[in-house]
Amino acid sequence: MTRTTAAPSGSGSGGATRFLSGYGTRLAASYVGLIVLAGVLVGLFLYHGEKDVFVDFLVDDLARTARVAGSGVGSGQSPEALAALAREVSRLTGARVTLIARDGRVLADSEADPSSMENHADRPEVRTALRGRTGVSIRRSATLGSEMLYVAVMTGDGVVTRLSLDMAFVSAALARFRSTTLVPFLTVCLLAVAVALRSAGRITGPLREMSEVAREMARGNLQVRAPVDGPREAAELGASLNHLASALQTRMAEVDTARRHLETLVTGLPSGVLEVSRDYTITGANPAAERILGFRLEDVRGRHYSTLFRSYPLTQALGAALERGESSRLEVETGHGPDSAVHISISPLRDASERLLGAVLVFEDLGQTRRDARVRRELVANVSHELKTPVASIKALAETLAAGAMDEPETAARFLAHITRESERLERLVEDLLELAKLESCGARLERAPVGLNSLVSRVAERFRPAME
Repeated sequence: MTRTTAAPSGSGSGGATRFLSGYGTRLAASYVGLIVLAGVLVGLFLYHGEKDVFVDFLVDDLARTARVAGSGVGSGQSPEALAALAREVSRLTGARVTLIARDGRVLADSEADPSSMENHADRPEVRTALRGRTGVSIRRSATLGSEMLYVAVMTGDGVVTRLSLDMAFVSAALARFRSTTLVPFLTVCLLAVAVALRSAGRITGPLREMSEVAREMARGNLQVRAPVDGPREAAELGASLNHLASALQTRMAEVDTARRHLETLVTGLPSGVLEVSRDYTITGANPAAERILGFRLEDVRGRHYSTLFRSYPLTQALGAALERGESSRLEVETGHGPDSAVHISISPLRDASERLLGAVLVFEDLGQTRRDARVRRELVANVSHELKTPVASIKALAETLAAGAMDEPETAARFLAHITRESERLERLVEDLLELAKLESCGARLERAPVGLNSLVSRVAERFRPAME
């Protein structure tokens, strides 16, 4: 058996182009959509979460720096020394440094004159630091007019060391961090998309080939076979499809054999067979039907059945078969001659689900039967006449002899000879009847022989002489 396998998928850009269609497009779009959605969610998480993480990290770093800077602050230091310390720490850290006494007075500031600054006892980060914890606050600075991050801790001498950073610095640092992580993130996303497309191609490639195999099978090509390589699931599906094709091929061969047997049987039937659909149109007939009704199937196929029959009883019986599934028998005159009639048996035609598809008409030609009956009647009449003539002659001759012709030897001899000839004639008639019976039973063979016309005419004249006398 010839095995035809669907062509394998192409590689490179051509294969990718063929892949991006139908189910492959939807599957690839699903993969890419999931990757993009995951990327967006991760980006949103990083965008909102990394700021908090970065601020927490910055707070810890500023708190450590404040503790280190506060460890160098003493209660006896001069304002100039405290201001110098604040400026030095600010130079090293880039943050604004403010030293605050327990009562909220500003002792020193790296960017402003302490005497011009208001009391800081009400600042939330200062209050928290005075309670012995790290004070953190993000708010708008009244002095600088921008949003600031404040971190305050209290040293052993009761001095609060506060470091503050402009949030613009934090935003700039975050922007630099995001710019450095964006390219790797996009690279990972593109790699994920490429892997998704390749995976989708490995899945949809065999499926596309199997779809083409299924279309070929639907077009009647049961020789085609699906590939059984690739992923395990695709290989199992291909093997199942091939098994289905083999089973269908075997089944179709069996159906074709049964159809040929049925066609041979119907074609060889002496009875006519006519198939009619639900809409009363002719769909099929066997040669016997064409011969009996005198038509050609190609001339009447698809035409209304009344093309062949015009009979109201037949219309009713056929309607009962097509509408209600009833069977019936009837005789119908075909109108092709005095003896043209058929005996029709109508049976409904159903499919496997018992749905009515049409009807089958099987008919016997009654014309030949009627002609045979007429011939038999004529034969009986002729035989009766042929038998009656010699019997009448024998009877007349016998009555004449009985009336006194026996006393005339010459006349009696002639009459007796005539009786003998009529008896022989009766014998020949009986033999002819027996020969005719043999001919009808196809058991006799005709034998031709020469006949003398003079003797035949003489016998005929002699036969009718008593009637003429």
